[in-house]
Amino acid sequence: MVKTLVKLQALAIHLRRYLKAELASAKLAAADKISGLVADITAAVLAGIVFLLCLIFASVSLSVAVGGWIGRAWAGFLVVAGGYLFIGIIVWKARGKLIRRPVMNTLVKKLSKPEEDN
Repeated sequence: MVKTLVKLQALAIHLRRYLKAELASAKLAAADKISGLVADITAAVLAGIVFLLCLIFASVSLSVAVGGWIGRAWAGFLVVAGGYLFIGIIVWKARGKLIRRPVMNTLVKKLSKPEEDN
């Protein structure tokens, strides 16, 4: 009876250690996935800022060029703004297909990627 009790105590100790190790492993895996996701989001935001700056300068250049071609500077800016309005309406109408699904799929893939065994 005493041997069985000692074995049960040893088993309980091993079980606690195992559960602590599993919990620590789960915490590390979650931290790894979250930090990877934050790094990807940060990189995307920075690339988006650079792209936006390029788009702004290209838009101003195109507006000046179109204004010179039309003969009125304000008309060039108006034409380019109208083009962006048209593109914005198209993107808004198709936002689920163009934005929502790809973002959701990327997040699901990133968060559900299995851990690689070393």
